[in-house]
Amino acid sequence: MGMVEPFRLPPVTKITVSKPPGQFVAAEYRNGLVWGLHWRWADIPDPVGALWRVRVTKLAPELKGAFVSLGKDHDQTGFLDLSRSREKLHEGQSIVGQVSRDREDGKRITLKPDPRLVGRYLVYSPNRPGVAVSRRLRDSEAARQLQRLMQKERKADEGIIV
Repeated sequence: MGMVEPFRLPPVTKITVSKPPGQFVAAEYRNGLVWGLHWRWADIPDPVGALWRVRVTKLAPELKGAFVSLGKDHDQTGFLDLSRSREKLHEGQSIVGQVSRDREDGKRITLKPDPRLVGRYLVYSPNRPGVAVSRRLRDSEAARQLQRLMQKERKADEGIIV
């Protein structure tokens, strides 16, 4: 098979959203053609990377974690991996967790307590305060300017890596 010539996708021109009971469906159009479909069901957790408000139902120090409830009515269960966390949680506490592993082989969905939203130029971490600059940015003056700018924009409990 020969090499495929590089090409540029046309821009998204329209997004159509449908919300049948218990579902969310979106179609992405480019030049009048459907190029992508996105859907989710209300009773199924989002895939890896999704953020959920969870409530600690039982601490499990022997497993370095906690069992949590999640979902619209806290009707689903998951496991909060605390192996890399210094935060001390208590039963009944509500926090934002990020899905780190989807359900598999009958195991619960796994979440981590320190969510990070990764963008092209910026990482946002709501529970880790401070502004850091990537080591890839070699110009130290530009790095300091970005740090000062982001310091002004963030809230006290927010963290940002530029």
